[in-house]
Amino acid sequence: MPKTNDVLFNPAIQAAVTQAAYQTLVSLYPAQKVLFDKAQSGFLNTLRKDLLAQLATSEDKITYTPIMEPGYHQPDPTHPNQSFLSPQKNTVQQNAGLFALVNYAMADAAIAAWDSKYYYGFWRPIVAIRQDTRSTRSIPNWLPLGAASDGSGTNFTPAFPSYVSGHATFGGAVFGILRLFYGTDTMQFQLQADEYNGITKDSITNQIRPVRARYYQSFTQAEDENFLGRIYVGVHWRTDQDAGRTMGQQIASYIFTQND
Repeated sequence: MPKTNDVLFNPAIQAAVTQAAYQTLVSLYPAQKVLFDKAQSGFLNTLRKDLLAQLATSEDKITYTPIMEPGYHQPDPTHPNQSFLSPQKNTVQQNAGLFALVNYAMADAAIAAWDSKYYYGFWRPIVAIRQDTRSTRSIPNWLPLGAASDGSGTNFTPAFPSYVSGHATFGGAVFGILRLFYGTDTMQFQLQADEYNGITKDSITNQIRPVRARYYQSFTQAEDENFLGRIYVGVHWRTDQDAGRTMGQQIASYIFTQND
């Protein structure tokens, strides 16, 4: 289970969350940059002192790694396609609160998911499919469909254990926070995938992929696509996705109720 209390008071995590929130707020409200600069500078200076003190007294001299690792894709809430923000007419304070909640939840999701991955050490589909079992024949050269977004690489499987799914855990956490924050699951918005942006090439046809956006009527609809996508591309089992989404939603509920 997620070690949320440790995360909430971990200076390294707090600093990463603050940096993400700062970048988002400056993008949304550039006229207030001077104010945000002062707030961020003072807060991070305090956190750096706390972190140095924590490292100095730690028995195992923990080295904290950025939230961006491993396997983390940072959302850009300022992108025009993230249309669940602007139509709601959120204030600066409300947006800051939402970004903080989302980042806290995703930080916990990363910690909880990768803790589970290396606790259970469960194999990926590619390992199972390439081996014989009592009821199935091996497919020695089988490859998954997914992962090459720029057409220049192979369709690889992530080089860490399968259970639980990081994508599903992140999705459960993010969309869980959004449902709780807005008090509804019904929300019309669209998202633009990196794979279909009019720039990247298809790894099979070598043709530039057209611009395609996905349109949603609810947070759950997008969460479901995030959930199913990792199964369809062949890098996760459904059990990975089920457990990951449940974990992410539980994290979102805890984070929201603790900071409501």
